[in-house]
Amino acid sequence: MDNPNFDSEYVKQHKASLSLVNDFYSGFDTSVGHIKQYNRENKKSYGDRQELSRLTNYTRDAVDTIRDMIFRRSLDLSDLDGTFAEPFLNTINLKDSLDEFMKELCVNVARDGHSYILVDKAPYNEVMTKADSDKLQPYLVNINRSSVRNFKENTDGTYAMFTYDEAYTIDDGYAETTAIQQRVYLNDGSIEVWRESELHNIIETELNQVPVIKVGTKDISEFYDLAIINRNHLNLKSEQRNYARIGAAPIPVTYQAQTGDEKVVTFGISDGLNFQHSRSESGFEWVELEGKNNELLKSLIDDDEADMKEFIATLIQSDVQRTAKEANLMNAGNESTLNHYANQIEKGVNKALKIMAVYQGIQNFDKQVKVNRDFVDTKLTPEEVQKYLEMFTQSIISYEKLISILIKGETLDPMSKEEIATEKELLIIE
Repeated sequence: MDNPNFDSEYVKQHKASLSLVNDFYSGFDTSVGHIKQYNRENKKSYGDRQELSRLTNYTRDAVDTIRDMIFRRSLDLSDLDGTFAEPFLNTINLKDSLDEFMKELCVNVARDGHSYILVDKAPYNEVMTKADSDKLQPYLVNINRSSVRNFKENTDGTYAMFTYDEAYTIDDGYAETTAIQQRVYLNDGSIEVWRESELHNIIETELNQVPVIKVGTKDISEFYDLAIINRNHLNLKSEQRNYARIGAAPIPVTYQAQTGDEKVVTFGISDGLNFQHSRSESGFEWVELEGKNNELLKSLIDDDEADMKEFIATLIQSDVQRTAKEANLMNAGNESTLNHYANQIEKGVNKALKIMAVYQGIQNFDKQVKVNRDFVDTKLTPEEVQKYLEMFTQSIISYEKLISILIKGETLDPMSKEEIATEKELLIIE
């Protein structure tokens, strides 16, 4: 192929799983397409059912839990005092602080399995002196995995070539429209910009490397299985709502009410049903469907909700010994899930700072930013943490209350059986 506008085999292999997690993380508008259409459901009924559906977003809750627990305390930036990086910390990507940048990176890595940091700098040009060019701020770009198209890796984990999609604006004088171009980073330091499969521009940089760093280690997101359960939950809730809409209203039924043309007699509310051989005499009554189907749906929904709550709880249990099966399921080995992501994000950003230093003419830069490892407030004992996790999985306290307790170190007064029952009822209503 003579242009970079294509997906590599690796990208195509993981596109479906990546899209599923992103669709559910992003909310109802992107997840609604995962509601399955019934075999004999017409387009209008399917559209109505989609419109009436509601997403309980356990996928976003779980991913954001990772971010909130890791960044419950600020970054330790003391090692960067007095270095070239200090003036850039509040605008590390030309607008956000390093702290905000790393929170976004954390979400990307957890949600997608891995993400990328690009280190860039405005190029030198003819109207700028070399001294002025040296003063320009290098900056970081958070590249979502879903925008990466293709790449070539070196044996040391660096890249020989890296291509990703980037949005750009077109001004036609009356309005601005957005289009997509490909940016290709090559290991000689040059950058190619392609639009509509044509080479649009070549930019030369000061580096002899592709300034892209992979952050994270997973090809398939840890949250893929959770997103699948969340998809099932969305479909079951949609079926339950549809059952309530169609089956909960009584149906008018007539018996042997002949009209001479064998048509059903209607009594003005909705279409009636005419059973000619079921009764010995004609008549009319309202018939209400039994609730057994709803009970079955509710039990399946409850099972999915219990599984998803347990999944979220295991993310937070940083000091709990897991069985071999549990450790394998979480892909966290001997590390807690939170510690795993904190390590990956810290390592990736510190690699990026080294490339920023090279842009500034500094070799062997070894200063580092440190990410918080105190994930749960130290005022809480391990036993209290476990107790509140169990209260969450048993639907005694909400997800929001659980996170508030763990991050802020809040404690709850003992609850009576009546208060617990009331709390459960309120959570069900919510």
